Amino acid sequence: MDNCLRRCASFAGLPLKRTDFTDCSVREAVFSKADLSGSSFTRCDLARAVFQQTNLEKTDFTTAYNFVFDPESNRMRKARFSVYGLPGLLEKYGLEIE
Repeated sequence: MDNCLRRCASFAGLPLKRTDFTDCSVREAVFSKADLSGSSFTRCDLARAVFQQTNLEKTDFTTAYNFVFDPESNRMRKARFSVYGLPGLLEKYGLEIE
């Protein structure tokens, strides 16, 4: 998926292995219980997207932004993030990251 707008879309439970999302806005999308293993979100806006019990193993989020999700509620072995994505992974702990 390149340069797409998928606001409020539901990808819940879908097999999306190795799917490349590039320059997409998937704001408020639902990815719960989907298999996104090996996928990438290149320069994607993931504001208010829902990842719950999602397979994110080997998924690349290094240039994705505005995401917030709980690493304890998803399979994330070898998922990739930049240091700028850490606040979205730690939000549930109420930490102040500078």
